Amino acid sequence: MALHDETVTIVRRTTTGVDADGVPTYSETEQVLESCNVQPLGGEGDTDEVPASTEPIVSRWRVSTDEPEDWIEASDAVKWRGRRYEVMNQRPRTFWAINPHTEFVMIETEG
Repeated sequence: MALHDETVTIVRRTTTGVDADGVPTYSETEQVLESCNVQPLGGEGDTDEVPASTEPIVSRWRVSTDEPEDWIEASDAVKWRGRRYEVMNQRPRTFWAINPHTEFVMIETEG
């Protein structure tokens, strides 16, 4: 498995108006990000006491991409491997070390 071999789709939701009841209406646009690295993060309340017969449940993932941080907003959704996630409520961070990249955390919100 290569380091940056995943593709994620950023889903940007923008307000397009309001309906007859005054409820905001939205449209979604998608931006594909290729060459991403996606790594599992532990869930809240994780313990080391996991029975040998069970698989850990991963609900948070750290995504690393070469794309600029302004491509990702805290209010965006992310599609990856057929599932939908939300960007955690934090601004993506850019690291300028040897390999400049942007990182953000996504969390599973369905299922």
